[in-house]
Amino acid sequence: MGTYEGVINPVTAEYFNRVLTDAQEAGAAAVVLRLDTPGGLDTSMRLIIKDITASPIPVIVYVAPSGGR
Repeated sequence: MGTYEGVINPVTAEYFNRVLTDAQEAGAAAVVLRLDTPGGLDTSMRLIIKDITASPIPVIVYVAPSGGR
């Protein structure tokens, strides 16, 4: 499970890439990501989306209410 609170930036994209890679290497059945963010850098968000859609295992994303505004 990956949890993030704050503005999305390049470090965030690297963090989620590592979470997805670690889950795949561990043979996880799925990955759960919890986001509490107001948004952030477009390029970083696109990298996260690209990694999620390319993941061979299911990715479940929970967006905290404060991040969904």
